Amino acid sequence: MTPTEIKQNKAAWLEKKLAHAGEKWRKHYTQRVLTAARLAQGELIRIDKLTLQTDFCFGHGWNGISTEEEEDNAAAAEKEIHESERVFTAENTEPAEKMLQQLAGYRPWPHKFQIVVTQDGESHLDWVDAWGWGFADMDKAIEHYSRFGPVSIRELAQEDIPALVAAYRAQKDDITKRCKSYWKRYGGSKLNTWTYLRD
Repeated sequence: MTPTEIKQNKAAWLEKKLAHAGEKWRKHYTQRVLTAARLAQGELIRIDKLTLQTDFCFGHGWNGISTEEEEDNAAAAEKEIHESERVFTAENTEPAEKMLQQLAGYRPWPHKFQIVVTQDGESHLDWVDAWGWGFADMDKAIEHYSRFGPVSIRELAQEDIPALVAAYRAQKDDITKRCKSYWKRYGGSKLNTWTYLRD
């Protein structure tokens, strides 16, 4: 996704959003939204700027029980993030990376697939998943969203995936660039880190 496409998609998404939310929300969404993925049927899926994380906790053990090795590993991870720009950046890019991995392996199953929900001019993704989280089936999704007004719901198509991948790559590139600037200025000196016993 080129810088021009990032800006154009964000502007198009903002125009639709502010038509319903009002101008008073312009500053909020301008600061929060990075871009939008334009899907094959024209829907715009909002992609937020990731927040630069400077607080990190590293857990050890489970249910109040921890071995010395687990405690040492947590302490080593806490130390490493203060010393390594790579680790700091990896922690901050993790949400975008997870989405990119999910999209790379996305294959709809008969009872588990993503849907594109469009309501009040705004689109987002949700899940139909008969065995886990999400709606049990498409009818349940339609029933749920119809309570809030007219809705259009369709299954996410393979031709939608490249636009989503490009948008999440832009999100990852943006946070990576901000991590680099932060690290150049402060290194790991201002990071707030701690370890804790998981329970």
